[in-house]
Amino acid sequence: VFGRFIAADRWPRRATLDRGMDLLAAGRPEEAEDVLESALEAPVLAADEEWLGYDVDTQLESREVDVSLHLVLGRMFLDDDRLVEAAEQLEMAEGKMERQDRWRFHRSLLPLQARLSLLDGEPEVAYRVLRKELRGRRAPGSAEGWALFAVASHLTERNKDYARACGRAMELGVDLGPLQCP
Repeated sequence: VFGRFIAADRWPRRATLDRGMDLLAAGRPEEAEDVLESALEAPVLAADEEWLGYDVDTQLESREVDVSLHLVLGRMFLDDDRLVEAAEQLEMAEGKMERQDRWRFHRSLLPLQARLSLLDGEPEVAYRVLRKELRGRRAPGSAEGWALFAVASHLTERNKDYARACGRAMELGVDLGPLQCP
């Protein structure tokens, strides 16, 4: 059995993030939003570092948790069609990332940005962002990324990319709904 335990009295911000995600998974988005927003005000570390037995990089821990919080809030707001708030959260997430953080959050941020562009009526922007990501060395990308790329390719009438993205999304188990793959 593998488990991850976070002591709320030692790591309040991360524990609050986890509690908010649990509420979200339980289908209680209003409560989750309140908890996640309160996490941004919680201290990163509430324990004596000597007691922990090692030095803690509180700046790194703060950045990682804050970026995660903004990404979760951004996804929630996209799901709720609150595009202005979603855009703000995604901008905050990107603004908090440093170069060394990008590898960890890049695959979560890009599909959300593309989805925001699609919902904002800018399929060309979504197409360019996803095309660059999915043709790069880091491909194959996520199922969400391929599904969004299929939608963006279809809307921008890029038939070759549409066929490729449809096929890849379906291989990854995505139901593309009304889109008919070639």
